[in-house]
Amino acid sequence: LGAIFGAEDFELGGHAIWFSIFAAVGIINAVNMVDGMDGLAGGFSVMIVATILALAAGTSAVNTVLLCVTLGSVLGFLAFNLRMPWQKHARIFLGDAGSLVLGFILTWFTIQAAQGPQAVIEPITAVWLFGLPLADTVYLMVSRVMRGKSPLAADSYHFHHLLQRLGLSPGWALYAWLAVAGAFMTAGLASQALGVSEATRCMAFVVVFAGYCLATNALWARVRQRVLAPAA
Repeated sequence: LGAIFGAEDFELGGHAIWFSIFAAVGIINAVNMVDGMDGLAGGFSVMIVATILALAAGTSAVNTVLLCVTLGSVLGFLAFNLRMPWQKHARIFLGDAGSLVLGFILTWFTIQAAQGPQAVIEPITAVWLFGLPLADTVYLMVSRVMRGKSPLAADSYHFHHLLQRLGLSPGWALYAWLAVAGAFMTAGLASQALGVSEATRCMAFVVVFAGYCLATNALWARVRQRVLAPAA
C-alpha cells in the first residue's frame, strides 16, 4: 500500500489477495454507480486511461497497446453515447454489464501502474485518481444505512443527481462532474510530482472526503429547502 503509515512501505503479505479483491470490487462498483448519466462513466474512463497512458509511455509498467485499444474503444462508444448537436439523445448505453467490465479494465490497468518495480504511480495516487467515484460511493452507502435502507439499494442521491437538482442541465452536470473528478486526479498527481509524502497524501484524502460529505449534505439541504419553500 506504499508508505501511508510512515517512512516504510506497508506490506500486506498473506492478506494481499483478499484486499486486492476487496479493492477491485469496490472500484468496479464505484464505476458502475456513477453510470447514471450519458457520457459519465465513459468520460471518466477516458480520463483514467489517458492519464495512465501518458505516465506509462516509454515504460513497461502497463501494456500501452492495450491502453490505446481501450482508449479508442471508449471514445468510439462515447461518439454514440454523448449528446451532440446532431444527436439529441444517446443511441447506445453501457448497461450494468458494460460499466462493470469497464470498471474491471480500469482496475486492472491501475493495479499494473501502481505495483512492481516499474510502477509509474504510487498506491495512494491511485486512490486520488478514483477520488470522486469512491467518495460518492462511500457517502451514498453510509447515508443509505443511516436512512434505514440497504447500502446497495438504488436511489437518486448520486453527485450527478445533485448537480442536476441544483439547476444544471444534463450536459453542464456532466462537465461539472468531470471537472470535480479531474480536480481529484490533478491533486493526486501533482502531490506525487512534488514529492509530498504518501502518509500526508493519505491523510489529505481523508480530510477531502470529509469535506466532500459536509458539502454534499449542505447542498442537499439547500435542494430540500427549495422544494419545500412555499410558492410566492
